[in-house]
Amino acid sequence: MFLYTIKRLLLFIPSFFLVSLLVFGLSRLVEGDPVDMVLNKGGEESPFASAQAYRQKARELGLDRPAFYFRLSSQAYPKDLYQLQPQQHRTLLSRLMDQYGAAEHCMAYYQQLKNWERLYYEQKAAFSYEEKGQLDQLKEELWQRYEERPLDILLDSLAAKTAKVAPLALGLDSIRYALHQLRREARPYETLIPQLYFYGLNNQYHVWMFGDYPYFSAPDSSIHHRLDSCYAQLGRLNLVQDSLARLGRRLAFQLEQLDSLDQAPLLAQIGQLEQQQEGFNERYRQLAAERDRLLPLREVYASRGLIRGDLGISYQDQQPVLQKIWAALRWTLLMNLLAILISYGVSVPLGVEMASWRYRPRAYYSFLSPLQLIFGALLALCFFLQLMELVSGALWAVIPLQLIFIGLNYRAFLKQWGRSFGPEIRRFAKALLRGRMLDISEYSLLFLQIVYLWFWVLLFLSWGLQPLWLKLGFLVLPLFFFLGPWRGQWRLSKQKGLELVGDQRDKLSSNFLFLLYSLPSFWLASLLVVFLTTATYGAHYDWFPTQGLPDSQAFSWGLVGDYLYHLFLPIFAITYGSFAYLSRQMRSAMLQVLAQDYIRTARAKGLRRQEVYWGHAFRNALFPLITLFSAVFPRALAGAIAIELIFDINGMGLLVIEAIRAYDWPLVFGVTLMAALLTILGNLVADLLYAWVDPRVKY
Repeated sequence: MFLYTIKRLLLFIPSFFLVSLLVFGLSRLVEGDPVDMVLNKGGEESPFASAQAYRQKARELGLDRPAFYFRLSSQAYPKDLYQLQPQQHRTLLSRLMDQYGAAEHCMAYYQQLKNWERLYYEQKAAFSYEEKGQLDQLKEELWQRYEERPLDILLDSLAAKTAKVAPLALGLDSIRYALHQLRREARPYETLIPQLYFYGLNNQYHVWMFGDYPYFSAPDSSIHHRLDSCYAQLGRLNLVQDSLARLGRRLAFQLEQLDSLDQAPLLAQIGQLEQQQEGFNERYRQLAAERDRLLPLREVYASRGLIRGDLGISYQDQQPVLQKIWAALRWTLLMNLLAILISYGVSVPLGVEMASWRYRPRAYYSFLSPLQLIFGALLALCFFLQLMELVSGALWAVIPLQLIFIGLNYRAFLKQWGRSFGPEIRRFAKALLRGRMLDISEYSLLFLQIVYLWFWVLLFLSWGLQPLWLKLGFLVLPLFFFLGPWRGQWRLSKQKGLELVGDQRDKLSSNFLFLLYSLPSFWLASLLVVFLTTATYGAHYDWFPTQGLPDSQAFSWGLVGDYLYHLFLPIFAITYGSFAYLSRQMRSAMLQVLAQDYIRTARAKGLRRQEVYWGHAFRNALFPLITLFSAVFPRALAGAIAIELIFDINGMGLLVIEAIRAYDWPLVFGVTLMAALLTILGNLVADLLYAWVDPRVKY
């Protein structure tokens, strides 16, 4: 096992580097110029950025370096092509070299284009407003055209529109001459001759992976450290401002629901909230001014590298990517981890139990009688009417109906077994004290119904004082007792052995789970928000808080409970759909294991049901579950976009969607890289669990 673990851990290292290469390569294939995105704040329209500002920003982003340690290209490309800025110019030169070769003539043509562009901005005042718009469009096309005929047509159009300005006309003649020389001296065969260039460690991938941030610099005098501190404080202020904004929306919503006489306390809270927001805004402006003052002093963006947890800076707001991810990840991580624990904690025992319902001794089933069905339905109906306050006297009918229901069950019990249920009560108590829930007899439900009746008397005497959750509990419990006589009521046949038999519980549970699975999560989440978080459809429906999360930043156990209270509905909306496939996977694996010979041997030795199922069969049925468990790690990172949007939670889903819309590629690929690494980690953990479950697994 130790050697197996070492081998798997060693395999993780090349997998990590391969994933980093893939993500880095994809990040270089996206459309758009990163420098323009940063200068123009995410691609919005802005005036033309100067070449000096472009070069400075490219140097800050580390884009003035070669992409990798080496480059395999053709002889038509010069070695230092990466130094050419901006990216649009470099793309044009690459297209020309692919078409003509002759790098020196391509550079001469490019230089004439730059000279004409400079002349155009100097002589731009000689044209009218309409002519300026047309010439600006033609000038942009000049940096994109490289095919012969479209380029000649474009030059003719420019010559016709700039003929009245002599310097521009002469500049166009120089462009035509350089283009003529390029076409005459073309060497397209150079594109077929391979050429390998080496660039050393000063490249974009090396800096992105390992960083160029000094390892042993003095942090107090480092501009990079002060900038990082500014970004960290700005990130915390953003979280506080978002929390205050959500609190303001909730207070405004509550204010609309109250009368004018009851609005005074809320108005005072809103006034205090506005004062806090103004103080935070002033502090934010001070930090932003400090950041803007320090940024020009930093000649190059010193990256700590992926190895040290630096994923770069965001194009949208110049904040560290990891900081933005963590601000959203904590809520997504909390929701998904709780959802995963609940889904596995419910589905695994349920799958084992469903498999046990299928493998039983040959049995004859006796179902509920019509009288039991009628009185059980009336019992649940009366309680529901009383809870919803639709019929005021429905509570009086529950106790006699419960007595009749218990009597019918007791009659069926005596008819089936011909003896009292006293021994079953003792067996139930003994199993409950020992914690062996699987040993609890099905027939002790009758005893539970009697205990439930006494609780009903206490609840009836203090109905108006009881909390809503206790009333709901007494609504749910009759449903279990109503289905109680369905739980088995089987008797052994004279034939020995086991066989796979049908069971109504298996069918009912499967249908119910698939019904949950078929409900769209966004639809059910919308219903939960509409009906269970507001008093729009009645005060008795306002059970949970409105969208959003608590605003306090100080830790306390009360705050933890408040978080769970706010996250109950989102977690349920994420979790309920996973019950079906997890429990069915567990059930299918258990059925295959229960058909093995060693399980029959264990039964023949007289082992208890709990030992057979959980001690022998369960461990060997874990392989499909481990395979599903390997996806837990990336799933914990992923955000349910619709759920987060409906419940107003700033999680990973909304963060990624906003980043894609803003073309914030460092953030997008940072999340992609983290998901890929978590997938590798999940596979590693799954392999180790395979070896732990079955020592015969070898690598």
